[in-house]
Amino acid sequence: MVQSPSKLARSVLDGNEIGRCPIDAKEVGRYFRGKWGAKDEFKGLGQFASMSRSRNKCLAIPISAKEVIQARKLIKNDSAPGPDGVVKKDMIKWDSSGKLLAWIFNGFMVNQKIPDALKSNRTTLIPKDKEAEALKSVTNWRPITIGPMVLRLFSAIINKRLTKACPINVRQKGFTNAPGCSENLLLVEGVRERSIKTRSPLAMVFIDLAKAFDSISHVHLRQTLVNRRVDPGIVEMINDSYCGCSTRVQTDNGYSGRIAIEIGVKQGDPLSPPVVQPGNRPSSDQTAGGG
Repeated sequence: MVQSPSKLARSVLDGNEIGRCPIDAKEVGRYFRGKWGAKDEFKGLGQFASMSRSRNKCLAIPISAKEVIQARKLIKNDSAPGPDGVVKKDMIKWDSSGKLLAWIFNGFMVNQKIPDALKSNRTTLIPKDKEAEALKSVTNWRPITIGPMVLRLFSAIINKRLTKACPINVRQKGFTNAPGCSENLLLVEGVRERSIKTRSPLAMVFIDLAKAFDSISHVHLRQTLVNRRVDPGIVEMINDSYCGCSTRVQTDNGYSGRIAIEIGVKQGDPLSPPVVQPGNRPSSDQTAGGG
């Protein structure tokens, strides 16, 4: 069993899926329907409501064919397809120049909507434990949700633009394309050594948000973008991408029924933290669906 969450995600997104979950598909469906269909309990940003303004200039320009091709090059040739079965070679065969996809993507931006046909996903479960007995419980399986490759390509382009438009604090290492864990460990060790050398008191706090990705509020995401004064059209388009969004969970005995994603984010999509390349290159503890 692969133990690194990033390698687990990569194995699925690159089309090398691990053994499927043996638990009954109906039971799996009930479990994830309870998680992703939970009530959104967002109550406001509180003290975090004040945020720096987005640099909207890079968001407003039309998507070019060059951007499409650059993003598409980052997708491995054997990257796993979404529920529609479309793979990289299909996109290249249909639109080798990237002009048609650029035209379609600009339509998404102008209309501030994502077509319903691109809102269906498939979720693959990967084991979090080695023991066969433990794997009889659905809680010991980690979900990775994969959408249509065309939408993942579009999300990668928007994610790259948002990264420029909404820079984060340089001290934030989680959920970024950076060796965050190693850098932070060096910082912690440096602070500890200084404290010992100067005989000064030291207090450290470590926070681990359990199953955070399963419980992220869509209203919270929208409000954060609004507070950063991101271009309203982009905000509405991202918000729409989760309206009517659904998935079906794959098990060893078939797929679950359709599950509406009312809360939580699709890890396996470039717009979902941690930052990933379009469709296949997760970093910084990339997992899917939380857990």
